[in-house]
Amino acid sequence: MNRLCLSEEVLSAYLSGKLAGEERRRAEKHIACCENCRRTMGEAYDITKNKTAGEMFFCVLEKLKENKWGLISVFLIVLSFLFPRYFLQFLSAALLSGVKWVVEARSLKMMIMVREARKNSASASDTRDRERHR
Repeated sequence: MNRLCLSEEVLSAYLSGKLAGEERRRAEKHIACCENCRRTMGEAYDITKNKTAGEMFFCVLEKLKENKWGLISVFLIVLSFLFPRYFLQFLSAALLSGVKWVVEARSLKMMIMVREARKNSASASDTRDRERHR
């Protein structure tokens, strides 16, 4: 989230319908233009829409599983301070799992971009085909 994005409190208030008037319109305008805020709103909405507390817990667990390498890195860093004798070993393992996390995130983003590009090109070719047949 960059410094121009809405705070999580504002996004939460918007999602729960607590923003009114000019503040709501400003939030809507920003969300329409900001991919980060739209993604955050989408994830929050997916987690909270019509779900019980138990279902929300499992949704949050699913989101954590998506970042498992990041969580492992943090866990290993904590272990490196708890067991100073093995500091370098834990730190090295944390570095490797952090690199794995970044690589997986980039490859996932690349797969999403490729999928959307294919979808866009397919819809563009469908449009051209329809125009040719007219």
